[in-house]
Amino acid sequence: MIDATIHHPIRNRWSASPLSITASPGVLPTVVEQSGRGERAFDIYSR
Repeated sequence: MIDATIHHPIRNRWSASPLSITASPGVLPTVVEQSGRGERAFDIYSR
């Protein structure tokens, strides 16, 4: 079994030094919701 959380690109980015992470103005925090009917994504400000 492969542990996807260790090799996931977002996980690797957030485990980097806080000084090396810069947010660009075009980045919008997004939540991905998974259910039996599928997957949907929405930004955190839309609810």
